[in-house]
Amino acid sequence: MIDLNSCNKVAISRTDAIGDVILTLPLAGVLKKYWPHLKIIFLAKNYTLPIVQRSKYVDEAWSEESFSGQSANDRAEFLKQQNIDVFFHIFPNKIWSLAAKKAKIALRVGTLRRWHHFLNCNVRINMSRKKSDLHELELNLMLLKKSVIDFPELKSLKPYYQFYGFKVEPLKENHDGRKSIILHPGSRGSSKDWPVHRFVELSKTLPKNEYKVFISGTEEEGQRFRSFFAFDADIVDISGTKNLSEFMDFIASADALVANSTGPLHIAAAVGTHAVGIYPPVRPVHPGRWAPIGEKAEYIVADKPNCKLCTKTKNCFCVESISVEQILYALS
Repeated sequence: MIDLNSCNKVAISRTDAIGDVILTLPLAGVLKKYWPHLKIIFLAKNYTLPIVQRSKYVDEAWSEESFSGQSANDRAEFLKQQNIDVFFHIFPNKIWSLAAKKAKIALRVGTLRRWHHFLNCNVRINMSRKKSDLHELELNLMLLKKSVIDFPELKSLKPYYQFYGFKVEPLKENHDGRKSIILHPGSRGSSKDWPVHRFVELSKTLPKNEYKVFISGTEEEGQRFRSFFAFDADIVDISGTKNLSEFMDFIASADALVANSTGPLHIAAAVGTHAVGIYPPVRPVHPGRWAPIGEKAEYIVADKPNCKLCTKTKNCFCVESISVEQILYALS
């Protein structure tokens, strides 16, 4: 077990997607709240770096791409100069686990079931993500709970929204006195999606005297869905127009966001915007594992527990059965 009172620097490695990174950031928040003397370093992919840099609980953010092409020995030499006491391998990476060992970081935490963690980590937690029914945030917290002495236990996951620590600058945009709502049809293939034609139907059904609608996504996603929407002064296309940092501020300024299980949904939950997620009932993408965690976050899922048919098809008939009326009710 780790006594953090005797440590000074902690590194957290999570080098994958936006939602994964957001659901890892509360680890930094918990560490800072209960051990404020710690300096927290967060290693992430370059495209998620704006997310990490917005958290007040992260002291230093490193880009994975800045180490591209470097061997474990090269990275070990870099790590030696950082005087890190604890390295949490939240996302398994065999080069970083070997580099941390070669750098002789005193406490290297990883999961027992990864062979390179077994060889290179000296604090090994017996847990598996692949078939777990636990929420992703809870799985991340397990690496702290099972390795840190006097880890504070909260009774539920929801209060952990206070540990994102995002610093955002909501935009002061005039929406003619109406509520602003973001519809985000894409998910980068991370889940079984509510289809685009449902988002189109929702955009047309939302009362124009109450809502101004913004359709968001990457430029690539926008090229796929733009032809389906009837854009005008009431339904506005913002896909491909904002970088991630700008998009965070835009989400923070909105009244609500509706999305499949994807990064922007977790951003909305984390910045305090009303986040409505649409989920399939199938493992491993069900809301029990990936629901947004936030004060104003909620989700809608079809009442068909672990439908086996949908695990074998690209489309999910269960998630497609969710009606526009259900979304409107959640927004009301």
